[in-house]
Amino acid sequence: MLKPKDAHYQVISIEAALINTTNRDEQFAHYTNVSLTYYHVPANADILEITVEFIDEHDAYVNAMDVKGTYKIFIVSTMAVVANVVYHVTGKELHSLPMTPFKVREAMSQPG
Repeated sequence: MLKPKDAHYQVISIEAALINTTNRDEQFAHYTNVSLTYYHVPANADILEITVEFIDEHDAYVNAMDVKGTYKIFIVSTMAVVANVVYHVTGKELHSLPMTPFKVREAMSQPG
């Protein structure tokens, strides 16, 4: 890993699973929340503790520089982890992001 400390701080995608959303006007196909005014950046109060561990391994097929990017890897896995936690705690599957408390409560109020 070229910069382990930088990679550690890239584990930020929990915000995409729990908080951030893109709203679109269905009639005009315009995004309605394009301003950073209401963009919520997670703080310590939102995410209490995350343990980050990296496995040091050699991948001969990665590329000529023998390096991998980390950011997109975390986005996919974090969202899947959050979805699994919601399912195991509530018994309900959520199929859209972000998985806000409102969406979880709404799913829990549905029969089945």
